[in-house]
Amino acid sequence: MKQYLSLKEKAKDCVLLFRLGDFYELFFEDAIDCAPILQIALTSRDKEIPMCGIPYHSLETYIPKLLNSGKKIAIAEQMEEPGKGGIVKREIVQILTPGLSIEEEERVLVSLNFFENNYFLAYLNFGARNLKLIKFKEREELEDFFLNEPIKEAIFPENLKLEEIVPKNISINKMPVDYFNFHLSKEEIMKTFDVLSIKGLNLEDEFIPVFGGMLKYVRETIKENLKSFGEIEIKNEEEEVLPPSTLRNLEIFKTMEGEKGESFFYFFNRTITPMGKRTLKNWIMHPLKEKKKILMRQEAISYFLKNKNIIKNIMNILKNIPDIPKILGKLEIGREHPREILSLGQAVAKLKEINKLILNPDCEILKEILTYFKEIPEEIFEIDKILKDDIPYLYKEGGFIKEGISKELDDLKKLKSNSSEAIFEFEKKERERLKIPTLKIKYNKVFGYFIEVSKGQIDKVPKDYIRKQTLVNAERYYTIEIKELEEKIMSAEEKIIKLELEIYENLREKIKDKIKFLIDLSEAVGKLDALLSFAKVAEEEGFTAPLISEKRELKIIEGWHPVVSKLVSLPFVPNDCHLDSETKQIMIITGPNMGGKSTYLRQIGLICLLSQIGSYVPAKEAEIPIFDHIFTRVGSADFLHRGESTFMVEMIEMARILRGATEESLILLDEVGRGTSTFDGLSIAWATVEYMHNKNCGLVLFATHYHELTNLSNELERVINKTFAVKEYKDKIIFMHKLIDGAADRSYGIEVARLAGMPNATIERAKEILFILEKADLLKDKDIKKTMPKQLFLFEEENPILEELKKLEIEKLTPLDALNIIAKWKKEI
Repeated sequence: MKQYLSLKEKAKDCVLLFRLGDFYELFFEDAIDCAPILQIALTSRDKEIPMCGIPYHSLETYIPKLLNSGKKIAIAEQMEEPGKGGIVKREIVQILTPGLSIEEEERVLVSLNFFENNYFLAYLNFGARNLKLIKFKEREELEDFFLNEPIKEAIFPENLKLEEIVPKNISINKMPVDYFNFHLSKEEIMKTFDVLSIKGLNLEDEFIPVFGGMLKYVRETIKENLKSFGEIEIKNEEEEVLPPSTLRNLEIFKTMEGEKGESFFYFFNRTITPMGKRTLKNWIMHPLKEKKKILMRQEAISYFLKNKNIIKNIMNILKNIPDIPKILGKLEIGREHPREILSLGQAVAKLKEINKLILNPDCEILKEILTYFKEIPEEIFEIDKILKDDIPYLYKEGGFIKEGISKELDDLKKLKSNSSEAIFEFEKKERERLKIPTLKIKYNKVFGYFIEVSKGQIDKVPKDYIRKQTLVNAERYYTIEIKELEEKIMSAEEKIIKLELEIYENLREKIKDKIKFLIDLSEAVGKLDALLSFAKVAEEEGFTAPLISEKRELKIIEGWHPVVSKLVSLPFVPNDCHLDSETKQIMIITGPNMGGKSTYLRQIGLICLLSQIGSYVPAKEAEIPIFDHIFTRVGSADFLHRGESTFMVEMIEMARILRGATEESLILLDEVGRGTSTFDGLSIAWATVEYMHNKNCGLVLFATHYHELTNLSNELERVINKTFAVKEYKDKIIFMHKLIDGAADRSYGIEVARLAGMPNATIERAKEILFILEKADLLKDKDIKKTMPKQLFLFEEENPILEELKKLEIEKLTPLDALNIIAKWKKEI
C-alpha cells in the first residue's frame, strides 16, 4: 500500500491501474468511482480498503470505458520478475488521456491559443499519427470545427478563458503558461522532429507556441518523444473550400439529427483499410483547388475502370493490411504485441505484388504510389522469417521465434527438449522398477517437478525418494536425479526466454528505424484505397466524369442526390442545373414544402464537392468550375448557451457567407429571414439577393417561401426563377419533384400539415385564415389585426361578441337592428 500510495501521489489526477500479478488493481476512491464505469464488482482488501481489478490481458477492453468517461489513466507495471525477495519494483510506465490513446481511432487531442484576434489550433489524432495546424479568424468557425471532429481533449494556457468555446463533453486541461512559451516551444518542436532548424518545417511563428505546447504535453504524458508523425497539415480556415458549417449542412459525416448511418460518407465510403478511410475523409474535408491534381485523381479512376479485372486482386491484398500507423504508435511506446508486428510484416511484404498488377499507369498519382511499394525495406521481410505464425498471447514466456534464427537458441531448445524427454523416460523406468503403474511425474510453479504416488502404493516407495508433500489420496516425492533434470530444463527455459526477447527487441529496433518510411507507405496505401473506392462508386452507382471548367459556369444534366436516391422507395427524379456569372448568377427556387428544394440544394453541393475532390459525380453529364468556397445556409439551430437564438445563428452564418464570398464561390441558401417577422425577414432576404447580385458573390441557389422575391428577376439581370412542379387532384396534391422554369404562387403548407397528421379542426381553421389573408393585400394593409378573422370561443369571458351581447338592451331593438347585429357577428366569425 505504501508503494501504491507513492505512485498515486505522482499521478494525482489519474486513475491508477496498479499491476499485481495477473491483474491491474484499483484502490480507494479510484475503485469506488471506476467499478460502476467498468461494470465490475467492488470488493475490499483487509475489510478496509475498497478495491476492484481487471485481468491484465483484457486491458484494452476496459481502457476505452474509462477514457469515454473523461478519466486520465496511469498504468503502473511490475519492473522485475516476482520471487526474488522483497516487494516487486513498480513504476508508472504510461499515462493515457481521453485524447491520447491508441485503443480507438476516433480520439483527437487539440491545443488552443489566442493571439492577435486569431485562434490557433494544433490537432493530433494519436492513433492515426495525423497532425494539423489550423488558424481560425472567427470564433463561430472554431465552434463548428469542434462539433464536426471527434475531439476528446483540449489543452490551453491557464491565463486564457477558452473553456466557453469547448463543448462540455470534451475533457479540458489548463496548462501552465510556460507550456506555450515561444522559445521553449521552438526547442520542443526541433527535439521532436530531430532537426537543427525549424525553418524546414515551414511553420509560421504564430503556430509555434500552440504546437510546441501540445508536443510537450504529449511527451510528458506518454513518456515518449514521438517521431512517427506524417506530414504536418497547415491550414487557414478562411482559405478552406468547405467551412465546418457546410460539412454539417450537407450532412457529410452525420445527418442533422446526428446519425452517421444515413450520412453521405456512410453511403460513399467503399474503402477497405483504416488508412483508406482516413484518406477519403481527409480528401472530402479538404477539396482541391488545382485542376491538375483533380485530373490526376480522375485519371486514376479511369485507369481502374478500364482495368476492372485487377481491382479484385488489389482488394484481396489491401483487405489484409492492418492499421499501420496504429501499430507503429504502439511500437513507439512499447505496447505492441509481436502478433501485430507479424501481421504488419506479412501484409506490407505483399504490397510488392501490386506492382505486377498495376502495369504502365498513365497517371502521376499511381506512379507515385507504386514507388513506395517497390522500395519496401528488407527489414520488413525479416519479420516473417523471424516470428512464428502461432505466437502465444503471453509471448514473454517464450516460444515465438522460429528455428534457424540463432544457433544458441536452437541448442537451448534442443537441450530443453532432451531434458523433458529424460523426465518421461525416468517416469517410465521408475514405474517398471518399482512396479507402481500409477506413478506419475508432475510439475507446478511452486514445487517444480515431483513424483506422485497414490496412498495404496506408498509401501513400494524406495529410500532414495524424499517426501515433499502429503495429500489426502497421495504422497509427493523428489529425487536428486529429478532435481538435476529440473535444473537443466529451468535453466534452458530461462535462457530461451531471455534470448528470444533479445532477438525480438533487435527486430523492434530495426522496424523503429523504418518508421518514417512506413508512415509514408501507409499514406500511399490510403491513397490507393481511396482511389479504388472512387472507382467502385463510379461503377456501382453509375457516376460520370465531370468536365473541370475554366469558366465560371456550372452545368449539371440529370443530377441526383447520392444518398436520398438510395433511401426513397420511389424512383428518384433527376434534375438539371445551369448557372453562370454573366447571365444566370442567382437562381431563386420556389415551390411547395416537400417539393424537393432542400434535397436539390444539397445534391448540387455534393456534386460540386465530389468534382473538386477528383471523384466522378452522380449526373448524366456535368461541367463544373473550381470553387474557392462552398457556402451553405440550411436548416435552423440555436446556441442558447451563448445567448444566440435561431435567428441570430442564421444571421451570423449569413454575415460570414456575405463577407467571405467571392465571384469564385458557390452559395447554397435554404431560407433566409424566416426566423423573424414576415416583413423583417422578407426585407433581409430581398437585400441579401441584391447584395449578392451587385457584388457578384459567385453562383447562388436560393430556396425560399418568400414568393415576392421572384419579382427580382424583373429588376436584376442575372436572377432567374425556378420552381418545383406540383399537380393538384381534387383536394390532394402530387409532388412531381421536377425543377421547371417559373415561380410558385403558394407553398402548400396546409396540405403538408394535413399529411403530417395535424388535427382536422386546425387544418380547417388554417384554411379559413389563409383565405382571408390572401384576400387582403397585406403588403399595403400593415394593420393585420383589422384583416385577421376573430375566432369565437364560447367559454372565453373576454370574447368581444359575448361582451357585446351582455350589453345589448333587447327590449329597445327593432327586428331590423337585431338582424343587422347578427349579420355583423356572422361576418366576424
